[in-house]
Amino acid sequence: MVARTRAAEAEPGPEDVVRLVGVFHDVVRASFHRLRPILEAYGITLGQFLTLHIVSTLGVASVGSVARRQGVSAPAVCVSIDQLERAGLVRRQRSRRDARSVELSTTPRGHRVEARVWSEARRQMTDIVRGLPEADLATAMNVLEQIARRLEPEYDAHPLERP
Repeated sequence: MVARTRAAEAEPGPEDVVRLVGVFHDVVRASFHRLRPILEAYGITLGQFLTLHIVSTLGVASVGSVARRQGVSAPAVCVSIDQLERAGLVRRQRSRRDARSVELSTTPRGHRVEARVWSEARRQMTDIVRGLPEADLATAMNVLEQIARRLEPEYDAHPLERP
């Protein structure tokens, strides 16, 4: 049996959690900041891109399903959908199954924009992690995937592998 150290068995302390939240915030903020130029080139905001990605991920979505996935109100999503529709990235259409429902889907242009933004995110992250020890990168990915699964049980571990 492998002996575990006391540190490995200990629960994280409040200062560890505060530091984790701070570091996570810094990474997310800096990552989104670096993506801003490509988003601006397509005339969309980060919020609109996240909405586009959710619609794309769901395939065919409703405003309600996108709002739930984003954790925002349906009216807030409607604003993003209106803007994405005007930009030709998302389409609204009446459901064939229920004429009272409106379905959202990503247009071919929307798929291309989404793919280009993810491609740029991959390129940037490749540059950023270059030179990090492989074991450290593997540990970071493992920990972040575990946290993501605890936050969201339906977490897709590889969203950047989309075309």
